[in-house]
Amino acid sequence: MKRRLSVLAVVGFSLMVIATPIGALTSPWHPMKVPTSPNRGYGQPTCLDQSHCWVPYGTSSAAGILVTLNAGRTWFASRLSTPVNVIDSVSCSSITVCAAVGFDMKAGGTPRAVALFSSDGGRLWSTATLPPTYTPSHGSWTRLDSLNCRSNEECVATGAGPAPPALPVSCGSGCTYVPGPTNGTIALWALTSTDGGATWSGSTIESSLPDQAYQINCSSATTCAAVGFGFGSCPAGQRCTAHGLAFYYNAAAPTQWSLVPVPTGVFSVYSLSCPTASLCLAVGSTGDAETGHGVVLRSQNGGRSWQRLRAPAGSNSIQSISCVNQHTCLAAGGMGTSSYVQPTVFLTTNAGGTWRVGAVSAVQFMGAVTCPVVHFCLMTGSLALGADPHGVVLAGSA
Repeated sequence: MKRRLSVLAVVGFSLMVIATPIGALTSPWHPMKVPTSPNRGYGQPTCLDQSHCWVPYGTSSAAGILVTLNAGRTWFASRLSTPVNVIDSVSCSSITVCAAVGFDMKAGGTPRAVALFSSDGGRLWSTATLPPTYTPSHGSWTRLDSLNCRSNEECVATGAGPAPPALPVSCGSGCTYVPGPTNGTIALWALTSTDGGATWSGSTIESSLPDQAYQINCSSATTCAAVGFGFGSCPAGQRCTAHGLAFYYNAAAPTQWSLVPVPTGVFSVYSLSCPTASLCLAVGSTGDAETGHGVVLRSQNGGRSWQRLRAPAGSNSIQSISCVNQHTCLAAGGMGTSSYVQPTVFLTTNAGGTWRVGAVSAVQFMGAVTCPVVHFCLMTGSLALGADPHGVVLAGSA
């Protein structure tokens, strides 16, 4: 399974946020000075432009969001109206309107989906009211993992939860499933918002998709591509085998979410980026971070179909990708052996046709990357794993 940089996965890490020009593969990544503590971990960064960026973080007890309004020269921690445990994804449709999703584990020790919204650029976050299907009275657990908001304040969020008894998961005649984290089977869950995440409606329980979407990218208010990991369909009479998956969302279709075939041999698809309405690149691995091989996928129809490209030679796993335009993308992952994986960045200037490779010495474990413009990127990474890593946050600028 993917070494995801959700806050839940990095409790006990001490991570750094790093900025660099996109082409500087041979020069050090320059750490940025951010508020930190020894047990703080950082998740997927997001930027509306070079000046306005947000980075979710978490400790063993609470989550929060760091904000910069000046390209990382200074950062501040936002205030949450209600404490939560995990913030997985942040997306802003303007410099003032933002949304965030994750989950909280205080109620009974099981995850409950959480959505937050801000109308002041992330300084203060309020808790959004989710549809009834996401309340603790339904099922045993729910979570929201990925979020994408457009400039018109329309947002789509994806997550996972149990398939309700009234809507049994089906993957074909005679197919059976691995149980979910607590009970029941996993189903893809989705929500939509038309006001920047302040209110959510149209709750969809995709009972036919026993899967999880790691990242979503919407090219319009009605069409989105997503990638992740799950069980998908399997031959009749056989137990489903987990593998990398892709999804396509069409708000106008009778079945809004559909499963898109992924080339064989892909264990998981971790991240995607769509610089245009038609072009998307996605990355993943054929196995885990130590023994797998990097995977690069490309879609030329907005995520309706995918082809496998040649991945950077020697890559073990590619965890994150961000495309600035239809040519230039930066990805983060690792290269090495089962005993040591070198944190690495991968740069393409021809939409994944070829890749340049550069080692990142400032971290021991790679996280996620975002590049709002060609000459400015943010990336998260960690100095160590474990409950007491003695990590630091390095200071600097792009």
